[in-house]
Amino acid sequence: MTRLLPWIFCGALISGALTASAMEAEMPSDAPTGDAERTQTFIGYACGAETGELAYIEVHNMTWAGERLLEDRLSYLRPDGRKFAEKKVDYRGSSTAPEFALVNSDSNHRESLEHGGEVMTVRFQGPEDDAGDSAELPPSDPPMIADAGFDRFIVEQWEELTSGRELVRPFLVPFRLDSLKMLIRRTTEPAAEPGIVAFEMVAKSRFLRLLAPTIRVFYATDSRRLRRFEGISNLFADGGGKLNITIHFPPDPPEPPEAPPNICTGG
Repeated sequence: MTRLLPWIFCGALISGALTASAMEAEMPSDAPTGDAERTQTFIGYACGAETGELAYIEVHNMTWAGERLLEDRLSYLRPDGRKFAEKKVDYRGSSTAPEFALVNSDSNHRESLEHGGEVMTVRFQGPEDDAGDSAELPPSDPPMIADAGFDRFIVEQWEELTSGRELVRPFLVPFRLDSLKMLIRRTTEPAAEPGIVAFEMVAKSRFLRLLAPTIRVFYATDSRRLRRFEGISNLFADGGGKLNITIHFPPDPPEPPEAPPNICTGG
């Protein structure tokens, strides 16, 4: 049970990944319709839920082939611009359970997912670990969602989710070296901004729901692009615990490490 308490999402984000575990939810209107590759930069500003201060900046450098997202190379920056972590997400093998590798040089935290035939290998090394652990995961039915693949899942299941249907899927929790059944649904609470629809991901088990925090993501209804993530970050705080954050993805961000005025306060 102790492996569940600081469970990890992305945030992408989607760390970011929801987090996670976090990233572009739809090919922009000016994207090519063929298979020509193009790159695109997408920026998120992670604000501490308790402090209301900028914790870090996510810089996503994405590669597309037509309307298909191939990979995302992320840099995590401190507010002063110093890079302290990086992650590569490869969607070529799966859009919803992509391979990924996260390395945090400040905390020594590492986690990854690799595809290998019919099994996937998950690895996790926490800030206090010297070597870390790994496990092989067999195929699941329905297929597992991993890391920022949650974003692609939302887009691919957009019609079902916006119509009110609740979907249950196993979601990878690297800290546990396993997946956890999660309930994904449109929230009943109205979004604060017009033109925004909100979804949430909660543990399917009502008991585990008391331990695993709710993840909420907010999308623009016209573009189906991620605009805000609320939940636990996939990065560790300086003290070793998990960060409770809100990540904002404004449509026209300035060049990092500059942040939009009042991005964390909404003023």
